[in-house]
Amino acid sequence: MDSLWTALATPLGVCTTVAAGLLGYLLLRPKKQIGECCPGQSHGFLPQDDGYACKGTVQRIKSASAYVVGDGPKAVVLVHDIFGLHTGRLKQIADEIASSGFTVVAPDFFESCEGGLFGRRDLGYSTPRSMLSFLWAMITGSVKSYMREHPWDPACERIWTESVVPWLKERHCTSVGLVGFCWGAYVTVHAAARQADTDLPLAAHVMYHPSYAHVAALFGEDQEATVRAAAKVPTQVYSTSMEPKSWRPGGQAERWMRDAHPEGVVQWHQEKQMHGFMTRGNMKRSLSVAEDVQRCLKGGIAFLSS
Repeated sequence: MDSLWTALATPLGVCTTVAAGLLGYLLLRPKKQIGECCPGQSHGFLPQDDGYACKGTVQRIKSASAYVVGDGPKAVVLVHDIFGLHTGRLKQIADEIASSGFTVVAPDFFESCEGGLFGRRDLGYSTPRSMLSFLWAMITGSVKSYMREHPWDPACERIWTESVVPWLKERHCTSVGLVGFCWGAYVTVHAAARQADTDLPLAAHVMYHPSYAHVAALFGEDQEATVRAAAKVPTQVYSTSMEPKSWRPGGQAERWMRDAHPEGVVQWHQEKQMHGFMTRGNMKRSLSVAEDVQRCLKGGIAFLSS
């Protein structure tokens, strides 16, 4: 017993105890949404796998930071989820897409906020202190204010128009595919809705467990107009039962797209997994998550390649 109290009295022990208490509170209390983005009970934070050797590099593309991998004529812009670029399986997924012959660029839209909710481990943001800060932000609701710092106009649009598009044109890419996860679907829907760029056409748009509706509502946006405009790009959606009804197969979002472009390509899939499974579901602990991640990723790559 004395050794237990001695361990708890250390700084690490105090941090661990407090973190465990806060985490317990978060897990036991009723939850509606995570930071006005993800539905409650969805997959939470998953750290990067330190044992995985990334095939690409983090570099500057104009004024933005991005993970870049591959060297094909067709590009794919991959947009991370609410936890940021440097977490979960984002880079592994980018590498897998690049292996099919694409140039993949994954911009860090949260770079101005230290790389996201948990940030970059190599910059020291994945410390016990940062984790405690995040847990406290979840309890107090300050995560919501974090969300409000990233509207499409001007924050995300600036990265898209001033960094991503010019960089892709300099690489002489012939077309662009969009892939958005969770919060990232908010960005990709807006990117797809923009006026067509004849020099860099958008060829396909894939969304996994999209949180577009939640984020767009936070900013009071005209969701119907934006979704209808985005429908000009062939679209594939992998939703779960945790998405709003409007973003499940046959929901309002699909109807908007089909009405706007009756001859367009719109594919909607219903998955049995929890929201966040593609980037944050633990494949090492769940065979069904591992199988569905691989199947849905394969389906998305096939759609991007078609």
